Amino acid sequence: MCICYRHGDPPWILLAQQCLRIDAWDLSPVVITQLQTLVIQQQLNVTTTVRDVVTQPPLAMSYDVITVSYFLERALAPALMAALRPGGLLFYQTFGPERIDDRGPRNPVYRLDVGELLRLSADLTPCLYREEHRGGDLQQGLRGEVMLVGVRPPL
Repeated sequence: MCICYRHGDPPWILLAQQCLRIDAWDLSPVVITQLQTLVIQQQLNVTTTVRDVVTQPPLAMSYDVITVSYFLERALAPALMAALRPGGLLFYQTFGPERIDDRGPRNPVYRLDVGELLRLSADLTPCLYREEHRGGDLQQGLRGEVMLVGVRPPL
C-alpha cells in the first residue's frame, strides 16, 4: 500500500485500522512527525517516510492499492499507474478546475482541468469517477473536487 498524503485528515486511517500495511510518504518532515504521532497513538501498522514522491516514485508493480489525496503532479501519473500490480486500485482525490470555496490551491496550475484525471489514468479501468462543479446546492457534496477509483487490468 502506498499513500501519497497531503492536506486534511489522513485518508488511510480506515485501511490501517483493518490491519493493512501502509507506507505513508510526504515531503514535509512536519507532516511526517504529525503522522508518526497519530500512528503511535492509534497503534497502526504504518511506515512513515519523508520522501519526495516526484523524484522517488514508487517502484513498478509494487503496490496493491495507492491513494493520493489533494496532491497533483501530472508528470508522476505514469509512475503511479506502473506502481500498481495487476488488479491494483488507485484512489485519487484532488481539486478540480473551479475554486468554489476557500479550499485548495489558488493557482490553477495545481488544479485539474475538466476530465483531466481520466486522461492521466487512461491505463486504468475507472470504477468510479466524479467531478463536483457548480451544479446544484454548492453547500452539499465535495464541490470543486475530482475523484477516481481505477483498477489496473490483469495481465
